[in-house]
Amino acid sequence: MRYAALAAVIALALTSVVQAQTTPNPADEAKFKSADKNGNGTLEGAETDGFKASMTQIDTNKDGKITREEFLAASKSGVVK
Repeated sequence: MRYAALAAVIALALTSVVQAQTTPNPADEAKFKSADKNGNGTLEGAETDGFKASMTQIDTNKDGKITREEFLAASKSGVVK
């Protein structure tokens, strides 16, 4: 019984840690949405102009566009401020 309770506590703690790591920062989400003028979920063309200096670090798949996932990862790592 003690092991079951301990396992439940550990599982709950790990769930909280994973959720904290995967929940995007609302400020970063808002910044992405503001930059995504056409609302297609990707920054492309003139929408990327404000990020040209860091484009090589943000655009990890090198397609010339910034996806929401790339933007949020770059924000989390401090590349996008």
